[in-house]
Amino acid sequence: MHVVKTEIAADFALPQTLVELLGQRAASSCDGYTFLKGGEIETGSLAFDQLDGRARTIATELRSSIPPGSRALLLYPQGLDFIEAFFGCLYAGVIAVPAYPPKRNQKNLRLQAIVHDTDAAAVLTVSRLADECSRAFASRRHVTRIITTDHISTQDATDAAALVSVAPDTLAFLQYTSGSTGSPKGVMVTHRNLIANLSSLAATYRTDPTSTMVTWLPAFHDLGLIYGLLLPLYGGFRSVLMEPAAFFQRPARWLEAITKYRGTHAGGPSSAYEHCVREVTDAERAGLDLSSWASALNGAEPVQAETLERFRARFTANGFRPSAFSPAYGLAEATLVVSCVHGGEQMQTYEVAADVRQGNSYVVPATSTATGSRLVGCGRLIDDFEARIVDPDTLNECTPGQIGELWIKGSSVAQGYWQKPNATDETFRAHIRTSETKGDNYLRTGDLAALVGDQLVIAGRRKDMMILRGRNFYPQDIEWAASQADPALRGGIGAAFAVDEMGDARIVLVHEVGRVHRHNIDVDRVARSICRATLAYADAPIDEIVFVMPGQVLRTSSGKIQRSACRQALADNTLALVGRWRATGNLCGASGPVRIEPPPLGDAPRTLSLEDAIRDLIVKEVAATCHLSAYQVSSFDPLINYEVDSLAIHLIAMQLEEMLGISVAAEQLLRFPSINAISIHLTGQLGRNDVEVLEF
Repeated sequence: MHVVKTEIAADFALPQTLVELLGQRAASSCDGYTFLKGGEIETGSLAFDQLDGRARTIATELRSSIPPGSRALLLYPQGLDFIEAFFGCLYAGVIAVPAYPPKRNQKNLRLQAIVHDTDAAAVLTVSRLADECSRAFASRRHVTRIITTDHISTQDATDAAALVSVAPDTLAFLQYTSGSTGSPKGVMVTHRNLIANLSSLAATYRTDPTSTMVTWLPAFHDLGLIYGLLLPLYGGFRSVLMEPAAFFQRPARWLEAITKYRGTHAGGPSSAYEHCVREVTDAERAGLDLSSWASALNGAEPVQAETLERFRARFTANGFRPSAFSPAYGLAEATLVVSCVHGGEQMQTYEVAADVRQGNSYVVPATSTATGSRLVGCGRLIDDFEARIVDPDTLNECTPGQIGELWIKGSSVAQGYWQKPNATDETFRAHIRTSETKGDNYLRTGDLAALVGDQLVIAGRRKDMMILRGRNFYPQDIEWAASQADPALRGGIGAAFAVDEMGDARIVLVHEVGRVHRHNIDVDRVARSICRATLAYADAPIDEIVFVMPGQVLRTSSGKIQRSACRQALADNTLALVGRWRATGNLCGASGPVRIEPPPLGDAPRTLSLEDAIRDLIVKEVAATCHLSAYQVSSFDPLINYEVDSLAIHLIAMQLEEMLGISVAAEQLLRFPSINAISIHLTGQLGRNDVEVLEF
């Protein structure tokens, strides 16, 4: 048995619910939340007593229209409105369901599936997204009520009718996992689960009222909600937040905010640290002081040892201490964090003694002569978690150091999946066959891991789910969407999987071509059709598509796709290729590689009208996002014609805001019939119909 307990701060009366927690904090003088628009400009703040008042006001409105125990979908952009609505739900006894806001001109199938699964009584959002939310759910037989919380007038915050009795085992919210679009699963998280995880995080990360969180993590994700927003409330310290798009557009904003606000706690997935290494310029780095950064959480996707080393080398001169690194492991089914490198401890690296796929493989401490990829230890268990490593086939417990499936139990383990008793039994009520506690219920995580002493080491995913930039993608969603994308693929099957390249995960699709098309397929056209289809259905960006002859995608005798075997066959060059496409502007068809080059430019400087400059900025950003030449992007096309996901749309909007000095709503950009129409509209917004000449 491997159990590590943490101590709770003695000077803090442990609350039983989040409602009780906010009530305690509202009586103290705490800074609360600060929002940075664009990652740089303070546009709002929310002290804990103000949050308490707004939550009571929103709860009063909710109680007048929906009963306690109902579900409410929270569809908000990053900001303070989400926090108010979340606690408004808790105060009203309504089960909150955070999710990503709907997207213009897309089917929003995942949101519709969540609304159907929860039978949500209301959708909470802000005024500017109300019409979009209405359109997203217009096809529902029972109309879901849209409530815009930013327009709820301030009422008497002491109205007792707005409050309900909330017990520790009351459901606080449903965290929908990034699972299959067609059948999403909502993890049932209680107040007791949250308080248990938060109390352990506060002790493990050594937070106190002088701490400062700096976060860009999206609030609808469990890491952004619990670590970025609720942990500061629990610890009574400040949280400075910005939009995810602000970080991805210019990652130096995150580090600059840590510098300005003397951030002590900030974290993200491994790819975020890699993004900082690659994109922060020397000029930006010169102004950074990261000496206050005491805890740099690294979680939500596999931790890359090489990335951490590059980050250390890049930013040590700016005061970053390698001891601040805190690799962590967690999952929504366990509320959030299961294990992490505790404050003041050094992270450890490991290697696999044999091929994981051969079975009976072991994890051992890495040596200086270790070859191949290293595994980063995710530290000791927090809370009262107990971890077992189990052979997923025999259900027998593994020997120390042996790799098997990670099974856990503890106070932070959630109650199961909403309205899915069979899936709940299978995942949350597993029993070890040979164990002195074989009658106990364990949560099957689906992750391969080993325990080396008291250190948890994650070796990979048992199933084929792919994790990119903290988001999970299911291959069956991608494969289904691709199969419907073009007649040339009819009759064939595909295999989607992730490959690692220089610390970044990429999605690769191997797909069979229909027999009548195998000699004349237009690789570029079909590939772009696939990309549009997979973005619309699963919001999944594909980096490479390999078209193969019929019968080349490997399957088991029962017809199941062997994705790992396909990945290996591709690496071994044993597939019979029809064509190959990569999201780099380079095409490789059956007749050989084709490169699309722009026409030559002269040496004379260009002169552009303001309207032309806006259009060129959008074209350039679309080209960069889709890995195209600018000459492959037509300004006569709408943005939806290109493989532009929601993050890219937000980045384009922010670029336009910086250029023009006006507010540009990302969701509105998708409403225009062409890129030209966007540039004409924005020029008109500035009131400049005449030509303004810009020189480059």
